[in-house]
Amino acid sequence: MERIKINKTVNPTLEYIDNFGRRKKINIDLSDANIKQIEIDLWKQENEMAFEMTDSLDGTFHEVASYLDKIFDNNTITSGDLSFSFLSRALGNLRFNAGEGKIKGSLRSLIESKKNNYDGKFLRMVQPFAKTPKIGTFSGAVDLETDQKVKYGVGIINIQIKGKRLDIFRVSVEKEKYCFIDSVEKIDLDLFDKICSTFFYAYSYLFGYNVGKEAYILTSLQPDFESIENAMFYSKSPSSEHDFKIFDSMEIRSLGISSEFYQFPSITLSTLCEKLFSDEKYLKLINLINEANLNNYYYSSCVLFSVALETISGLIISSSNPQPIDPTRFEASNILSQLRQTIEENDTLNRTDKNFLIEKKIMSINKPTNADKITSPFEHLNISLPDPFKKALKYRDKYLHGSSPKNTTEKTGDYEDFVRKFELQFVVNVLTLKFAGYSGYLRNAKAIIELYSQIEKGIKKNEVKLSTSLYYKI
Repeated sequence: MERIKINKTVNPTLEYIDNFGRRKKINIDLSDANIKQIEIDLWKQENEMAFEMTDSLDGTFHEVASYLDKIFDNNTITSGDLSFSFLSRALGNLRFNAGEGKIKGSLRSLIESKKNNYDGKFLRMVQPFAKTPKIGTFSGAVDLETDQKVKYGVGIINIQIKGKRLDIFRVSVEKEKYCFIDSVEKIDLDLFDKICSTFFYAYSYLFGYNVGKEAYILTSLQPDFESIENAMFYSKSPSSEHDFKIFDSMEIRSLGISSEFYQFPSITLSTLCEKLFSDEKYLKLINLINEANLNNYYYSSCVLFSVALETISGLIISSSNPQPIDPTRFEASNILSQLRQTIEENDTLNRTDKNFLIEKKIMSINKPTNADKITSPFEHLNISLPDPFKKALKYRDKYLHGSSPKNTTEKTGDYEDFVRKFELQFVVNVLTLKFAGYSGYLRNAKAIIELYSQIEKGIKKNEVKLSTSLYYKI
């Protein structure tokens, strides 16, 4: 049977981006200023737009910087058939070269437009990657063919986020690697930009790669992107990477696990993105996990994972609203009314005492205890936590309150925190993924590190004995 393939036009986009970064001259007409016109040379340098202009502005360095900051923040500059504008706080570095009579600097963003309006068009995000994007790792990925005359095996997926269909695919040009995201339908810029951000948050969580450096958003009147109308460039923080990815298809294959688990479910990816888009607490959770993974201080990582455990537990509890006593039976017992009456009739308590008990104590009488709040999410999601990780649930309170679990000594503390980091990480990942509807295998970083540390000691891989499994079915 012939493999499914999808065709995409990418050369006009790649050519546009290449030309976008080349040196160009633009004129700023300042009819309300002392200087009527300023000519600026503009070109891409590293992950910013560099600029150079003749020093024809009067004032101190601070005054000139403030003046240029206002120009780049608030003005649309017309040059020939194109107009140029900038995102907020676009001005980066600024320096004078007195010998050349030049002002040089950098810009964090640039919007080049034939038409000013970005909304109601087909949009394409182009995100540079340091490594080949793992698009084929997701279920439903099919072959991609482009006008580069290149065929990318399982190189494109189609997913839905906030009701919008997206084609997400990988493209390579010599040593450069990109992730493209196309809107399948016309879409507004702000919505598209936020949807793309949620995808990259989810990607970083799953694969340990935080996308950075720069990005482009292009518009077209047609879904094939044969013709580009507008292009937006903006700088981003540098990319970062850690070794504690959630999912590794090659590892799963090497362990002889069933082929149905070789790919990460695209439906779970969509759910992750939906939650990241709609729930600030879930976004905070993913950021906490990412920060904990990047942190090289084990105690700090344990604290961050403990906060993450508290966060995801709270999200699950609030979505399920668990009550230890059946709500119908509890209400029928009339216990709240009886307690209120008992408190009100007490002659020893003053009004403040009574208000405290009525408003802050008895109203939460049928809510889980702090200890139950950590275990109830597992019960609600029907999760059977592997025995080696059950003790990690008890770490939370200790780390949240600035102490360490029992049996921690000054001599062994760093190593103990190192181990607990990965135990807490696993527990947090179980809840985070199950809350998004995931059913499959979860990588256990604790066992991965244990495996390779023993191999480094000269033990053959097939003779290594691990205290926990490399992957667990959740």
